[in-house]
Amino acid sequence: CTDNQASPGPEPNQPNTIDACVDAATSGTCHSDESVENVTISDLNNSVFKFGDTVQVNYTLYCWGTADRAALYYTNSTSSINWKRITSGNPICSAGGIYEVFSDTFTLDHINGTHAVRAINKYNSDITSDCDGADYTDYDDVVFYVIDSNEPPTTPTSILCNNGNCNSTFNESININCSGS
Repeated sequence: CTDNQASPGPEPNQPNTIDACVDAATSGTCHSDESVENVTISDLNNSVFKFGDTVQVNYTLYCWGTADRAALYYTNSTSSINWKRITSGNPICSAGGIYEVFSDTFTLDHINGTHAVRAINKYNSDITSDCDGADYTDYDDVVFYVIDSNEPPTTPTSILCNNGNCNSTFNESININCSGS
């Protein structure tokens, strides 16, 4: 968030969602009220995102108080969105005035293409849908690409240069031969 979600706001890159869902337009002050501050997706197989991989999503929320709820949703398509709730129960913030990290782990669906996750931070009521438009609620989405597990990666996962010494400076064009694994 910048200063607050209404004035002078709104937050950068608004609405930070891939569908019509938007944050409450008239409520919320940055670093005082509910907000999603960071979303990180990690493939627990230490690879690019592939069908059937287990991923962990860590999402950092700014918690106004112990009435704040957290939830994570997932869709396997950004063109035909069908959000599925990943979070079980209704986790709450442990204290107010803090940044708290929540974490969920799940398996990616067997569909090639752009998938997304949505982190939600909501004040004082259970999160029962992927977007209810309630005041003091922040929704942020992150899109990522999932490939068939038989497809080779399109970018190298590691580069070895100078027998492991990568502190070289190049002043002209060079050729780099890479192979993915």
